[in-house]
Amino acid sequence: RIRHASVTYEQRRAVDLLGSRSLARNRTGAEGQLIVETQLGIRKGTLKTMSDQGRKATGDDERGTRTDRKEESDHEDLFRPPPSRPECPICLLPMPIDATHVMYMSCCGKSICIGCIFENDRVVIENNRERSRKKLAKLEPLDGLVEPTCPFCREIMFGTPGMEMARYQKRMRMNDADAICQMAMLYLKGEPPVDIKNDGRAFELYSRAAELGSALAYVALADFYYGLHGESGSIVKVDKEKAVMYLKMAARAGHIEASYSL
Repeated sequence: RIRHASVTYEQRRAVDLLGSRSLARNRTGAEGQLIVETQLGIRKGTLKTMSDQGRKATGDDERGTRTDRKEESDHEDLFRPPPSRPECPICLLPMPIDATHVMYMSCCGKSICIGCIFENDRVVIENNRERSRKKLAKLEPLDGLVEPTCPFCREIMFGTPGMEMARYQKRMRMNDADAICQMAMLYLKGEPPVDIKNDGRAFELYSRAAELGSALAYVALADFYYGLHGESGSIVKVDKEKAVMYLKMAARAGHIEASYSL
């Protein structure tokens, strides 16, 4: 079967000459045999050329179709409806899209929405206010006030830097991707308990979290390859193709801001 074959006038003419085989039948001897062999050779060569051209055109068409299908599938994967967001373990409502409205608790490894954090702080403040009022009425010293605790496990929320580092290291040994990303962010900003800005260490931790499938780590690595962290080329060489690749991985994992960036 021939598809998309470009047939020249000479090739069509050669095929038409096959009809003249009847003339050769009326001739005998070497002359008639020569005519038949010549015409058969023309037909075989012409059809082979046409068949080769058809296969080449068909192959190019199939390769183009496969490329189109791959691009279409990639488009569908990137922009399909995102998976359902995880729920806050306290209020059981979907987590906010903005990552700054979610707080990671190093004590228990839970991520809690900012609304539950604010409510927990409000209750602690009200309790301390009531205790302070009673102590002042009795002229007692203002000690023994309640410290903010984790809304989930009720451990002390803000411990000493050493306590916080021990908590993060424990969660990281358990391959907690959220803890690894949180520690990487602390190194990136130079905030306690590390108190040292280290972009190289942050890149290593984000790479480890990305191996565990963290969408947040994918976005952070895309920022590194775009040259948004550290001096240009000091940590990794700027590579926009890799940056787009990590953004696509984050988008497939349901990271809405990565889809917006794409």
